[in-house]
Amino acid sequence: MEPEAPESAEEAIREAFSSIKGYQLKTWVPLSVTFRNNTVHFLACQKRQKAFTEPAAAIHLVTITTGRLKPVLPVTHNSHTFRLTGKNELKETGLVSKATPELLSKWAKAGLPLAALPHSGQKDSEK
Repeated sequence: MEPEAPESAEEAIREAFSSIKGYQLKTWVPLSVTFRNNTVHFLACQKRQKAFTEPAAAIHLVTITTGRLKPVLPVTHNSHTFRLTGKNELKETGLVSKATPELLSKWAKAGLPLAALPHSGQKDSEK
């Protein structure tokens, strides 16, 4: 008998995180979640055990995308943060912002894919 497919992206995230063996609190781990043939990569962290009154512990998530923060700005790697609540509600926890070098380093060390940035379109000056 095959396991039931998750009914929501939130359930898919929770199941993927729960399948991590030997997880330690407050450590960021790579997490790849596929739901309805769409795969999203995250760094995920559970900062504390669930409280007695909660159905599950919150999971903090960050993903990196490539794009422009504003139309006039260059294309950059941008971070987007979320929190999966104990009630399996996915909530944004901040604005999309340029990814820090530290976050990009963690992302790369975790082995998560990172889209290449396009070239600026400017030709190198000739010597």
